[in-house]
Amino acid sequence: MKVIKKKKMPRGKPFQKGFDERRHLTGAPARGESQAEVYGKSMNMTPKDIVLLVGRDSDLGRSYAQMPDDVPMKILLALRNLAAEMFEPSSGRMTMIMDRTEGKVMDKLDLSNKDGTLRPEEMKPSELAARAAAILELLKNAK
Repeated sequence: MKVIKKKKMPRGKPFQKGFDERRHLTGAPARGESQAEVYGKSMNMTPKDIVLLVGRDSDLGRSYAQMPDDVPMKILLALRNLAAEMFEPSSGRMTMIMDRTEGKVMDKLDLSNKDGTLRPEEMKPSELAARAAAILELLKNAK
């Protein structure tokens, strides 16, 4: 007798053919409308530009009106982060700042030779003797 396995139903509701509100049929946002592009533009704006955009009478406009007029937001943000780090130190904030400015610290060390192996490179007997003499000299001076 042949056993027929029952077909498992997919989890959730399957997509419908044609229109389904869960599908994003229009594609990516138009140029200039993505979050990255909008954020990038706002970082190059000055507080004066932002006040003109949001209005001086709004809470946001009043906050930006108190800032220096002709300094780009990216510089004000960097200065604010540095001030926050000075007065309320945070290892996470400092790590982020250092990673962005100095580059991430290397967490892997490549010990391989030119040929890709981990074998020590061949040395002449005279080089070995010179290294051994230098180590002995260091040990003698350390006492």
